Amino acid sequence: MENSQDDARIFSVRIVSMDYYMAPPIPDLDICYSSSQGGMVKEVPIIRIYGSTPAGQKTCFHAHQALPYLYVPCTDIMHQSPKEEA
Repeated sequence: MENSQDDARIFSVRIVSMDYYMAPPIPDLDICYSSSQGGMVKEVPIIRIYGSTPAGQKTCFHAHQALPYLYVPCTDIMHQSPKEEA
């Protein structure tokens, strides 16, 4: 019985497309204050996920609090041996 209740809380979607938009923050849902900027946030990113559920229902999911980050892969950097550095 407990497993069926847990399954009812899971939302599954097959992603067809994704995009994002900027919008004013919603109090109690989004981050409204930025300690790094020292003030109120005017806009926050919202990720939109388009897809379908396992039952075939079309869906558009709006994901809040997905803040951007920066990732820089370093696989193309040439490593020098200690002889080449001198």
